[in-house]
Amino acid sequence: MQQLRLFIAGLLIVFSSSIVSAETRVAPVIGNSKYLKASRLINPVNDAADIEASLKRLGFSVSTVLDANYDAMRRAVGEFTRRARGAEYALLFYSGHGMEIGGENWLIPVDAELQADTDAETQAINMKTAMLAVSSSKTLGLVILDACRNNPFLARMERTNRTRAVQPGFAHVEPGDNIVVIFAAKDGTPLLMALVATARSRRPSSATSKRQDWRLRSCSG
Repeated sequence: MQQLRLFIAGLLIVFSSSIVSAETRVAPVIGNSKYLKASRLINPVNDAADIEASLKRLGFSVSTVLDANYDAMRRAVGEFTRRARGAEYALLFYSGHGMEIGGENWLIPVDAELQADTDAETQAINMKTAMLAVSSSKTLGLVILDACRNNPFLARMERTNRTRAVQPGFAHVEPGDNIVVIFAAKDGTPLLMALVATARSRRPSSATSKRQDWRLRSCSG
């Protein structure tokens, strides 16, 4: 919970400028707790509610999906992709189980079984889909992942290819110029520090950079 509070503080810093009526901010918030074929998680649904409230205070149009199965997650991301086109800011927040398979990062719906490593293609959401969705925003797109790294699917998952790595965490990603990907905590780094450090490394190069730079400088006092 302390890390979540730090994360919310980071959002307030980055988006603390006055809200312009013509400025569009859109965000889906996905919190998966009640897994059918894996251990249930306590925090994601509660965290999603806190993030939803914070984003609404920051002027985001938020759509929240709780305990989403594959179809629900696919629809949520698809609708977000359409809404993100032309938006100034597009943010996707996900909390739940997540894993890396063969160098690809996957967000896991509550109805996933993942009996084999190849099942991710038809039972989970590739993080590239989320990154592609936020990339169409005009100023900045964010993907924020708070995935449980103690993944119960690994122990029973059949490996169809010995050279394909399967990991409980996420692989490193290289987002585009206007995209920020934030993992909730990296090597014990508090969420606020992770948000500020990642955002600084991805400052927009367009005409909006002066406004964004002001916001980021305010993080360091």
